[in-house]
Amino acid sequence: MDNMLESLLRHIDSALGLSNLPTLSWLLYVMAFFFIFTCLSELLKKPGISSHEEGKRIFYLLVLFSLGFCSLLSLSAFAVSYLSGHFYSFHVVLGLIAQMVFSSFLSMLWRASVHDKKLESAKRFIVHLSAIIIIFLISARWLIRGVDAEETSADTLNIYYNGNFQYSMHAGWYDLAPVDSIIKVILLRVCGNDDPFSPFETFLISFMSGLFLYILVYVYVKSRRSLNPLLPLIPAMLMLHPYAFLPGAYITPTNIATALALASLILFLHSIQNRSRAQLMFSRILFITSLFAHPFSISVLIFIAACLLAKYADGFMRSHDVLFFTSTLTLWLAKTVYTATIYGIVSIWNSIVNGIFQAWERESVIVFRNVGYLRLPKIPLASFSASLGIIGGMAVVILLSMLRRYLNNPRWLGLSIIFFVGFTGLSSLLGSLGGQSRYIFVPFASLFFLVVLFYGEVRNVSRALKALITLAAILTMLTPNFMPDQYSFPMAAKISDRTMFEISRSLFEKLDPHFVINRFQGTSNMKLYIDQQSEFIRNMGGAGLIVDKLILNGIVKARSYWDFLGRGPFDAIEGDREYSMNNIVWDSGLVKVVSSWVNP
Repeated sequence: MDNMLESLLRHIDSALGLSNLPTLSWLLYVMAFFFIFTCLSELLKKPGISSHEEGKRIFYLLVLFSLGFCSLLSLSAFAVSYLSGHFYSFHVVLGLIAQMVFSSFLSMLWRASVHDKKLESAKRFIVHLSAIIIIFLISARWLIRGVDAEETSADTLNIYYNGNFQYSMHAGWYDLAPVDSIIKVILLRVCGNDDPFSPFETFLISFMSGLFLYILVYVYVKSRRSLNPLLPLIPAMLMLHPYAFLPGAYITPTNIATALALASLILFLHSIQNRSRAQLMFSRILFITSLFAHPFSISVLIFIAACLLAKYADGFMRSHDVLFFTSTLTLWLAKTVYTATIYGIVSIWNSIVNGIFQAWERESVIVFRNVGYLRLPKIPLASFSASLGIIGGMAVVILLSMLRRYLNNPRWLGLSIIFFVGFTGLSSLLGSLGGQSRYIFVPFASLFFLVVLFYGEVRNVSRALKALITLAAILTMLTPNFMPDQYSFPMAAKISDRTMFEISRSLFEKLDPHFVINRFQGTSNMKLYIDQQSEFIRNMGGAGLIVDKLILNGIVKARSYWDFLGRGPFDAIEGDREYSMNNIVWDSGLVKVVSSWVNP
């Protein structure tokens, strides 16, 4: 496979002299750049110039046509990639970037056709088409990989074969109800599919959750006149950061939990305006479902608490809002106590605290949890801090406007933005220091687009700021989180593909059950090492196969595959690679298995 994107970006890095620039310095430079230009674009913008006055009809039509054409181009490039057995090709990257660029242009000219109903209908159709294609392309990676064999497959297999659910074979904090596995088993039964590793149902779950969130955000934005020009940029706002909803948190169950949590929050914010009890009730149902899926829902509670505190300061607190928050907080605490979530939180907190106290002993203060970040070309790495600069700039502009009293009673909105920016920045810093950046940062990166919406409600978003948001989204598209097969090393997207899964399945079928039991119980000295020969590293579906082949069949007595890890027969290659030339047990050309009779 030709990783054209990585090669091109490294060539650009070399030409610009970025290759030898320290990673932390580059992130700070990028954040400062976006922060400064956000402030300048908003503080120096000229009032009283509307898109209707400046828009040219012929240019507007050209932008509409170009957006529709690029959307179809992205879809066609994906179809070619799918039929040829690859993942996203370089042409898909180009198509998606073009979609973002023309969406930005369309946002700048949004009011140019306000008196032409036919053109308005065509405009909204093309906007929806472009957004749906983007969401589809993100979700359809499951179809191309050809298999769904990940950590949560453990619970899917358990429910599918046993017909009941006593506890999670994935992890303790899913004990109450693994929502993604339950939904997938229901879809398998409805479709008459007898393959629990089928990727189609997982694709449907991912696509529908993304589409559901897009529709809610679209309705929210459309209901506010000042936000209407942002409609074409909704996909860009949803991918401001590599760990934001659309590109980063797509692996089940985090994608479901994040989508439901954000949907709950959108309805809550909408109910603040129209005082709807029905929306609050539906929002509570969505939050409960999100809570079952993953404890990431804590981010919603923190953000709602910030909004309520700000509303209390402004004297607009409602009893319904307080009841909503207390009931959802009670449910989250109950889930935390009932499951092993409390232990996970304590473990992560200890990791963060220990990381802070030990930071002074390190040569580098920031230690990335995923070492792949250090190998990432500098240009896509910029997306990790670009959004922080944008949001920080928005907070400064709002704060200055509040101090100068330019805004009519914007206090709770401005205070919410400032609180969110401060909390998110502190969380990301502590997460990086503690080595657990993914667990701390993912939930709050998913809320970045809300900051843009809040900002747009109190100030018109300038064209320059729209361009910066688009640029941040394009930078996100260039990361391995979004285009994993365009890079030769793993990042967030390491899901299994059919080839690696079938190789791993053949290995499990060749294992002697007595060897597995002895190794699991710690009585055997022999270990097997897996050496992946392929340039592109992918998971082998081991989590699902451990449950399918070893636990459910009663070969080992383990509650979950976590009990098996560390004591099972497979480990990554260690020590001198010359050893992999000897004691070869099995060699497929992509994966080599070697044996050792020496305790590590």
